[in-house]
Amino acid sequence: MNEKDKELLYQTYLEGITKETQVPIIELEDIDFVLPEDVEFTFPEFQPHTEQLLGKMIVLETDEYLIDCIVVNKTIDNEYLAYKTSPFTVFASEFDIVFKTDMGKYLLETGNYFYLTEEEIKEAIELDYLQPSNLESLKQELRKEYLVDENRNTDLESPENKFLLMEYNITLGLRCRHSDPKIWVPQIEIQYRSNPANNVKMAAADMEIAKFAFRLVSTDLFKVHKYAYFADYYTLYKDDCHNLILAPDDNLIDQKAEIRCGDIVVFKGKLPKQIVLANFIPLLPKQAQDFLDITLKVIKD
Repeated sequence: MNEKDKELLYQTYLEGITKETQVPIIELEDIDFVLPEDVEFTFPEFQPHTEQLLGKMIVLETDEYLIDCIVVNKTIDNEYLAYKTSPFTVFASEFDIVFKTDMGKYLLETGNYFYLTEEEIKEAIELDYLQPSNLESLKQELRKEYLVDENRNTDLESPENKFLLMEYNITLGLRCRHSDPKIWVPQIEIQYRSNPANNVKMAAADMEIAKFAFRLVSTDLFKVHKYAYFADYYTLYKDDCHNLILAPDDNLIDQKAEIRCGDIVVFKGKLPKQIVLANFIPLLPKQAQDFLDITLKVIKD
């Protein structure tokens, strides 16, 4: 599919996820459409699975969006793990899983997941259902590790990446309400992970990072930025497991706020004590701040 067609398909996708879609008025008398007499249409009959929550494919309604997802597992806290899905399989990335049901074909975004209550699932619109044996196969696929495509499209304005950005945007509220929110940073997941050496000069293993840093900054400056970067409202540092951590100031914990990386909101909700922005990124906190352009803003009620 060429870029022009993908862009048109992306616009169709946008219309489908918004709750209030402007449907153009069609004058039937202007349409010259004749159906052949011998045409036959057959569609599989959809049977709701009200009591079987695992494997349910549902549509959640938020204030702004309609969110397709599949319920995969039940947690020990009696919540249900759900993954974002979409029928727009043409936009699937190397990290997505494409699967079929009796009703259709879908992509599952392996990094876009959240937790739902039983009530939320039962109140949602049931879209489709994945049989138990197929659900187990899907879970096995989720356990696999996928290699990063170094030739992946890193243009955030491409139809594929605009689709991906919007998919994470519409699930932001669901992901951020968890006590340990799943943060998705496009600059890392789309640009940095595809080929770190082409995007960040400091892309070296953590054990070698000091050698690189001493070549670029003075000794005193390196000591200041080696372990932490101090900004208005938060501190950025790396823990013993090489995770990049954002810690809000103590007086902001539990307050409503949004965190942006560049122009993109990556967190919106009540601030926890700390947020993991990246599981591994071989940069000093100051370089990570410069690369991601992180800002934190308190939301006034």
